Amino acid sequence: MHSMFNLVGSSADPVLPVPYSKEDVLQEIVAKNPDLLILPSDPYDYKLFFVARELILPSSSGSALRVDVVFVDSQAVPVIVEVKRSSDSRIHNEIMSQVMDYASHLNLCNFDALVSNLCKNNAEDNTDNMTFNSDFISRLRSNINSGIMKLIIVADSIPKTLARTILFTNGQTHNILMYGVEISQYHVNGEHILSRSFVVSDQYLRPEKPANRSTHWTYDSLIERFRECGNSNAIDNLNASIRLTSALGIEIVYGSGSLNPTVSFNSKDIQLFTECFSFKGQGGGVVYINHKNIVRYSNAKFKSSDSIVDYLVAHGFEQDTLKVGINSTTFYLRLLNVESNIRSFASFLTDVVKNILT
Repeated sequence: MHSMFNLVGSSADPVLPVPYSKEDVLQEIVAKNPDLLILPSDPYDYKLFFVARELILPSSSGSALRVDVVFVDSQAVPVIVEVKRSSDSRIHNEIMSQVMDYASHLNLCNFDALVSNLCKNNAEDNTDNMTFNSDFISRLRSNINSGIMKLIIVADSIPKTLARTILFTNGQTHNILMYGVEISQYHVNGEHILSRSFVVSDQYLRPEKPANRSTHWTYDSLIERFRECGNSNAIDNLNASIRLTSALGIEIVYGSGSLNPTVSFNSKDIQLFTECFSFKGQGGGVVYINHKNIVRYSNAKFKSSDSIVDYLVAHGFEQDTLKVGINSTTFYLRLLNVESNIRSFASFLTDVVKNILT
């Protein structure tokens, strides 16, 4: 049955898929275009980070195994990809045992070399080691040792018997998600066009529901979402902010942003600061402090936003965590290292709250 047509005038002419000349061509397409493998049910900010092609794994039998393509996803889960052309007879009877062989030997990989490739190949996504930080690497090691991974079989066409096996395996394994991706190529009017379809349980074909913008976050729901994103920095910073404000009787108000959730810290309905987070990446969040309230309720006299920064530095804040905002009414404090600023921030807030209450 044809799935693509080329409309010429009023006539819809069927377009037939063009076989790949060799497996290496399809393998390169996958390695350079990981979004082709992302399921509709994956989170909106889900990413696959390329590690290597033809990754060598030591085998218990003594002969080396070569994995076609290896990724690590944004949740620190390793992803093994096996590529085959439908014309390759091994796609009918060998491919499943081949993939399971890779999965069972992944814990024998050179982990340091894998991490080195991960960081080198994704330098733009790893600014200041914020993405592949120590927590991410620790979770990756744990997932590999625990056998938590994704196994993806890619072909231009997946035979029905293999599709049935993939779907059966998909429903039987707890730590492993296996699915197939069909990537067919077409040549139309000089254009190279790819068509993609998935072989996976229906539950993975439903797009992730975005957070309801009208529903306010709670502490528990926000922490759970950060854990799903693997963002321990945001969890640490939020908990640090709560610890330092709890003794001052400061009210905590959770916002409703689906992409950039906020948490406000208020005293007597006066906003002291707002912590803004993102569900993308591993950032710890940014604290926005109202310039007018600092001027009004602090013991110091300020002539400019810069003088506020000078005041905070004099009170022990780290200079490189403080940046002046765009407008004259707000400046922001970037909490790259909450623990190093926690005492200074607590002392500063204590003075401001005292003045508000009096």
